Amino acid sequence: MSAACRAAGLDDRGAELIRLGESALFRLDAEPVIVRVARGEPWLPKARVEVAVSQWLAEEGFPAARRSMGWSSRS
Repeated sequence: MSAACRAAGLDDRGAELIRLGESALFRLDAEPVIVRVARGEPWLPKARVEVAVSQWLAEEGFPAARRSMGWSSRS
């Protein structure tokens, strides 16, 4: 999580684990961001689909999660 935050230019100090399941979700203290960490590379295709669906919902005006501008779906 710390490496992902650094790569996206986010401050991970004080991050709080808010859910641990298929993915780990962290609420950042210094940023208005929730960080999702998947279990590994095999989950990357599913994560890309989830990001695409979330982006589509947001574009349609549905109150959906939005990806951080510092993150690339190509990563």
